[in-house]
Amino acid sequence: MPESLITPRITALNNDSSGDTITACDRHAPHDPAQLPTGPDAPKTCAVSVCTLADLPRGLGRAFQIGNRTLAIFLTRQGRVFALDNRCPHKEGPLADGMIADGAVVCPLHSFRFNLTDGECDQEGRCGVRTYAAEIENGMVVVHMPTE
Repeated sequence: MPESLITPRITALNNDSSGDTITACDRHAPHDPAQLPTGPDAPKTCAVSVCTLADLPRGLGRAFQIGNRTLAIFLTRQGRVFALDNRCPHKEGPLADGMIADGAVVCPLHSFRFNLTDGECDQEGRCGVRTYAAEIENGMVVVHMPTE
C-alpha cells in the first residue's frame, strides 16, 4: 500500500470518551524539521493530527491509541504539547494519568518521573520512555509518528 494511504486509527482512551475514532490521520510533511532527526539513517515519520487543542486539559495528560501505539499527550500550563509512550517501564503505569511537575510526568503508580522532552527517567539504572515530536498547528495537536 502506498505510504500516503496509510491511515492509523486514532482513539481517545480516557474514561470520559466513547472510544470512537475522533479524527482522521493527516499525513503531510514534517512541520518543524529542527525537532526531527536528520540524515540518511533518520527514521521516517508522518505528521498525525491527533485531537483539537481544546481536547487536552491544560496541565494534564490524555491517552490516545494511534495505530498500534498508545501515547500520553500533555498540554503544559505554558501551552506546549508533548507526546510519549503511555506505559511506565517500571510497572506499566498509565503515564497519561500522571501529573506534570518541573518538565516531567510523574507516574501515578510509583512516582517515577519521565522528562517530557527526552523521556529519561529520574531513577538511576531505569530505562526511559520513547518521546515523539509534537506541536500545535491551526488548533490541532500534531504528533510526528514513525512510519516503520
